[in-house]
Amino acid sequence: MYAMRVLTSKHWPSLDLLIQARQKLQLDRGHALSGEAAALVDLARLMPDPGMLPIGLWDDGNLLAAFALERAVPVMPGWTEQEHTEPSLLVSCAHAHPDHERLFRLITPWLCDYAARLDDPPVWVRCTVRTPEIAAYLHEACGWHLIRTLHGWDRPRYLLQCSPQRNSISSLIHSGDLLAAACAKGGTV
Repeated sequence: MYAMRVLTSKHWPSLDLLIQARQKLQLDRGHALSGEAAALVDLARLMPDPGMLPIGLWDDGNLLAAFALERAVPVMPGWTEQEHTEPSLLVSCAHAHPDHERLFRLITPWLCDYAARLDDPPVWVRCTVRTPEIAAYLHEACGWHLIRTLHGWDRPRYLLQCSPQRNSISSLIHSGDLLAAACAKGGTV
């Protein structure tokens, strides 16, 4: 059974191996690297922001994917003023092991279920991605809605969202007591 867990400093070696494997694949494909890997490692090692949690998807002791979750900040680049007023859960710094690239077909239902079960559920689960391939995959295979494409950086950025909804993903992914406890504390994610 898969398990979602909050990543901490004790998970740093596994997270480092995941990120190294992912970055090697990105370089082999000619894709640019971003600072998101360092941000994710810092979150796991330092836990500086209780409102932003580093989460890992594990299978049999192996870290398959990692990402950060946070309640959306008041200003998220590219989202309209109206969209900023809609409570949302932001997924960022996502990395999947190259041997398990299509995990967001599994992670997306977990995100939707998790968000729907929060004490104060958001209206949306949102993310920004940097490649058209990932945007198309999230839209076509995972059910995310492409809201808009932003231009003006060195490359386009794609804003996507999906609706929180309860489902039965817990039969495949155990969220663990640590994640439930971390998410229940005073309005954190």
